[in-house]
Amino acid sequence: MKTVIIADNHPLFRSGVRQLIDASAEFDLVDEAGDSESCLFKVAQHQPYLLLLDLNMPQTGGFDVVRQLRAGHSKCRIVILSMYASREFVETARQLGCDGFVAKEDAGTELIFAIENLDAGFQMTSSVGRGEAPTVASRQTSRPHMPADLTLTELRVLNAIAQSATTQEIAGDMGISPRTVDTHRQNILRKLELSGSNALVRYAVENKDIIAAWQSR
Repeated sequence: MKTVIIADNHPLFRSGVRQLIDASAEFDLVDEAGDSESCLFKVAQHQPYLLLLDLNMPQTGGFDVVRQLRAGHSKCRIVILSMYASREFVETARQLGCDGFVAKEDAGTELIFAIENLDAGFQMTSSVGRGEAPTVASRQTSRPHMPADLTLTELRVLNAIAQSATTQEIAGDMGISPRTVDTHRQNILRKLELSGSNALVRYAVENKDIIAAWQSR
C-alpha cells in the first residue's frame, strides 16, 4: 500500500480525510501533522509516498514546506489540499513541484480519484482554479481580504513582516528609513482595515503564503 501523511492544522478536517484514506484499498495513512515543523519531521521519518498538505499551516506555511522538501530532494508526492484554490495558487504549486491541487470543498468526492491518478500528471479537482486572486477572509470569519490597492512596496513590507523581520531589518534590507517603514505599516493597516498594536503582525504570520503569492503576481 502507498503511505500517506496529512498535514493540516484542523483536527476535524484531518479526521475526515483519515476516513477517506482508511476506506481506500490503495493507501495507508501513517501519520498526521498539525504544523510545519512536525510535518517536515514526519516526512523525514516515514518517507511517505504522498503528503497531503494544507497551505495555511502554523509556523512556515504550506508553500515553504514544499520548498524545504524539494530543496532536500524529497521524492514524496505532494498534493496541496486547501480552501485557497485560485489559479494563482495552483500555478505556484506547479512551479514548486507539487503533484496536484485539491480544493477542500471537493475532498469528499474527488480526493481519492485525484491521488489515484498522480502518474497521469498534475491533478486538479473541479473547484480548483475558478477563483481570481486569493481571498484571505470571509464575512463569516471577519478577517479582511487582501486589497488590490496595496503597492508593491507595501506588499514587500508586509511579506517581510510575515517573515518576522523587525522594522530595523526591513529598513536595512530595503534601503529606507525606519520611519518610512512605519509609514508603510500604517498605510497597510488602514488598507487592510486592521487595528491594534499586534494586528498587522498576527495577520501577516497567519497569511504568509497568500501575501507571498500576491507579491509574486
